[in-house]
Amino acid sequence: MRFDRIFVDRFGPLAGVDTGEAPLGSFVVVTGPNEVGKTSFFMAIRALMHGLYPASRDRNPWSPWDGSDLEVRADVTPARDAPFRVHRRLLSTPWGRLRRDGMEEDLRNEAIPPARRIGRNIHEQVYTIGLPELVRLQEGPGWEKVRDELVLGLGTRDLVAPRDVADALRARAEGLWRPDRRSRSTEDRLLAAEVEEASERLLAARDRDRRLRGFHRELGELEEELERLREADQRHRQVVEEARRLEGPARLLESLRHRREEAGDTKELEGLPADPVGRVEEVLEHLRTSEVALEEAREVLRRAEADAPRPSRASRLLLDREEEVAAVLGRRDLARELATRREEATRELAREQEGLQREAGVLLEEEAARELASGEPRVLADLPHQEVTAALSELEEARTRRIRAEEAFRESEADSEADEPAPRGPLAGAVLLMAGLPLLLATLLALGGMGGEFTPATVALSAGALAGLLAFWYGVHQVLRWRNRCQEVRRDWDEKARRRELRMDRLSTAREEEAAAREAVAELLAPLPLLDSVRRAADRDLPSHLRELASRAGRVAAAAGALQEGTRTERELEADLEELRHHLQDPEDPGTALPSSMGGAMEALSDRRTRAREEARRVEVGARAVEEARRAVHSAAAEVDRARSTRDELDRLLPGAGDEGASPSPESLRRRARRALERVEAAREARTLHAELVREAGGPREVARDLARLRDDPLHADPGPRALEDRIEADRARVEELVARVGELRSTVRELEEGETPDRVEAEIRRLEDRRERVREERDLAFLLSAVVRTAEREFRETHQPELVRRAGRFLSRITGGRYNQLLLGDESDPDALHLGASHLPGVLPVREPFSTGIREQVYLALRLAVLEVVEGGGEPLPLVLDEVLVNWDPVRREQALDLLAELSEERQIFLMTCHPHMAREARDRGARLVELEPGR
Repeated sequence: MRFDRIFVDRFGPLAGVDTGEAPLGSFVVVTGPNEVGKTSFFMAIRALMHGLYPASRDRNPWSPWDGSDLEVRADVTPARDAPFRVHRRLLSTPWGRLRRDGMEEDLRNEAIPPARRIGRNIHEQVYTIGLPELVRLQEGPGWEKVRDELVLGLGTRDLVAPRDVADALRARAEGLWRPDRRSRSTEDRLLAAEVEEASERLLAARDRDRRLRGFHRELGELEEELERLREADQRHRQVVEEARRLEGPARLLESLRHRREEAGDTKELEGLPADPVGRVEEVLEHLRTSEVALEEAREVLRRAEADAPRPSRASRLLLDREEEVAAVLGRRDLARELATRREEATRELAREQEGLQREAGVLLEEEAARELASGEPRVLADLPHQEVTAALSELEEARTRRIRAEEAFRESEADSEADEPAPRGPLAGAVLLMAGLPLLLATLLALGGMGGEFTPATVALSAGALAGLLAFWYGVHQVLRWRNRCQEVRRDWDEKARRRELRMDRLSTAREEEAAAREAVAELLAPLPLLDSVRRAADRDLPSHLRELASRAGRVAAAAGALQEGTRTERELEADLEELRHHLQDPEDPGTALPSSMGGAMEALSDRRTRAREEARRVEVGARAVEEARRAVHSAAAEVDRARSTRDELDRLLPGAGDEGASPSPESLRRRARRALERVEAAREARTLHAELVREAGGPREVARDLARLRDDPLHADPGPRALEDRIEADRARVEELVARVGELRSTVRELEEGETPDRVEAEIRRLEDRRERVREERDLAFLLSAVVRTAEREFRETHQPELVRRAGRFLSRITGGRYNQLLLGDESDPDALHLGASHLPGVLPVREPFSTGIREQVYLALRLAVLEVVEGGGEPLPLVLDEVLVNWDPVRREQALDLLAELSEERQIFLMTCHPHMAREARDRGARLVELEPGR
């Protein structure tokens, strides 16, 4: 399988990491400075394959540092299946989805399909190799452990070496049982001692059981007597407590009977107030004060009717037309303002018309300027301002492009005039070429004719041949250099000619665009009566000038309209004032006529309106006083009626009615009220007593019933409550004595019951005997398994070790450039199980000092690469992750190892983590894809 794209949304310190749309390829180098997150990226790959562990966000060390949810995604291409996308998140529990061919599968926290055949622990120990593991080999117990881990454990750290397993099984067998009986520490001997000790405990348990039975019998007899005493005590206490409980309720019941007799028939008291005497006094006092208030209200009404004023005829005429008067007076300030504004508007209109005609004369023809100043802005109304602005802007841009094209064309002309001259011919090179070739041929022929003898002439001819060769070579070099220079000059000439032609085309295009833009502007401005000079010099500011001119013409027209509107308003106000003169004049009173002038009429009308309003207010105040006095009389009369009705109602409620058809006298009401109060208080006390009886004993009937039942009880009659109290005290002393004895017996029984029972001890003896039998069987099985494990180790070594070691030796030879090509593993008889062989060594030597740390790391990496194929067993290759494993190697062997990894990446995807830029560049030169992690990502 292969990862094509990895998204690290949030994982530890990483956030927003994306390897890009281009597939990662089979050889990937993850690089970046220290603490940038390479280890986090390494762990993210492991999580994508086998899930998130620990599965809790609180305990997972890779939970994002900002507190958000951990989330990673990847696009995966298996070797034998369709591509898919894996998506994992760590919420309160791990969450996983796998999407393939439009279908989504709930992955939960399981491994992806290609990685399920390799367990998570084996994958972490075999397919991930880091520098700490290489260093750990130098600090461990030796290469014997490496042999057991890599060859027999297939690269995992979870399997125990077979030799250790066999030794442990044999030690277990000897610790269980020995036939010679010399050892006191075997498990069989220990079990025999436990059986003997359990037999002694069995005798003690049987004696304790016999004593326990006697104590149980005595305890039962005492508990029966104690139960009888408690039942009798409970019966006696019930009678005594019932008698005490009914003492108070019996007294309350007797008081209740007396109060009910005093209250009489309670139906006669229904509806009475709680205090009849006080209520009678309150009603009589209220009646007296109400009658006095009625007389006072009638006197106030008579005075108010006498003092009320009457309105005049002139005031009535004006108040009848209050709305018209208010409308005219409301426009008094407007009239003064209109007069002032008319004068100012006249002056302002003259100034605006003069300025408008002056500004229009700068842009428009004379007749159009006069028409615009007279208040006719239609001259500029149909101008398409947006189109004109856009056309003028296009013209300005076209003019700028034409100027730039002309400048560029002039620069190309100057550049073509400064062309470099053609290079001079290679005269010296041709001379050396023509001279060196004959010299070289002549000396070679001379050397061939001398028969290979070494003489001074041979030396001279050799020197001549060398000189001819050098002259010929230098001549060829000069000729080739001249030819290359000529080609460069020709290419420069062609490029300059192409640029000049291109700039000529651009200049022509710019001139054509400028002419077209100028025609478009002229077409848009044709309907306007512009001056010829303005039309020719039109620029992008012309529309704003025309808009400002039209706006000012609009203001002139608006000012003229406002002046006409003010004049019309003044005329309407004079007409309304004349109509009021006619209606407000009283024929009988000449003094009511209004002045003829508008200002005087306004002032007189305002004064008359103020006096009329004041007079109307006085009339209204008098009317309100009369009305209030009338309402007070009605209210006082109604209050007297209510007081009399309340008195009559109270007379009907009081027991013992007075004379029929006559109003009750105050003294009669007071006497009957005092008698009713006494009966009400007696009834109230009866209700209180009844409620107390209900609260304490359930009610009078219940109390009477309980008293009758108590008197019928034989114990109440004989021996009586007093004698029963003495008997209760005597029974209490006997109960205390029995309770103390029962407590002593129960304490003794608990102590005896805490010991072992005979049945439990007998069961323990049987269990120990069975355990002794199983110990002997386990001992035989352990001896047998020890022999089987040793035989299996030998057969496994003979089957797999030769091929594995040969494959590791080939990898080591590639890494070391053939310097070390033999890797051997011994058996348990060899204390140094790993050996190296090479042609420069005196023989096969164990891998230990003085071999360097680098060569030992290279041996270990070669073994791990060989183990990968054995673990997969022909299945789909999984990605291999290497973390800084080449950091301690010299440059030559590092490059050879990178060549080997590039070759192995053709079969499986390889991730190499490094913080060294030069190592990343070397891997990139071998086809690796770089994934650079930046700080803060």
